[in-house]
Amino acid sequence: QDDTLLYAGSLRAPVVLMALTDKVISLGVVKWEEGRLYLSKLDTTKQYNFTFILKAFSSAKPSAHPWGFRVKGVRLTDVKGCYKNIPARSQMRLGAAHFAANVEEMDLKEKRIIIEEAEAIRPYLLMAGGSTTAATAPVRKTSSSKGFNRSGWQIELHSCSIEQAAYGYERLTAPPAPKGIDFRHLHITNASARVRKCVLTVDMVKGE
Repeated sequence: QDDTLLYAGSLRAPVVLMALTDKVISLGVVKWEEGRLYLSKLDTTKQYNFTFILKAFSSAKPSAHPWGFRVKGVRLTDVKGCYKNIPARSQMRLGAAHFAANVEEMDLKEKRIIIEEAEAIRPYLLMAGGSTTAATAPVRKTSSSKGFNRSGWQIELHSCSIEQAAYGYERLTAPPAPKGIDFRHLHITNASARVRKCVLTVDMVKGE
């Protein structure tokens, strides 16, 4: 019924190192099977179905030295997620039959993540809404990767392969386009790609 916040048929997170003095927990390859994640925005005041969790773990006196986490890699099998914006009457569904990533570096304190290699099999992204519009991002080739920086975050993806991907967008209030590609009612299936040195930002996508 899309009312379960988080579910895992199986979750394994082996602890490689726990440095108590430095407040750092290093994990091996995290495996999540039959994962389900359902998020929803309840009203226009930025109230979400997980807001109560953030309030429960928040503190009036934040720690000067928060805990840090490092992950060697992730393996996801049969994962699905859904985000519903109830006031805007829009929703987004995404998932994948298989996703794997080898993390070269992960430093939450420095806001830096470097993914050496990633693989996605049968990923999908489906969006539908009544008042939102689909945004297209300019694409530019480059010979180097500097990652993207959003609010201080730096993320790099060195290589990635995507197989049998699907994408769908439906603007429910828009009539069909009389000619050309109808980006307001767009559906792509069985798409594959191989990417290296990829840079993703809110404003653009560039890479090879």
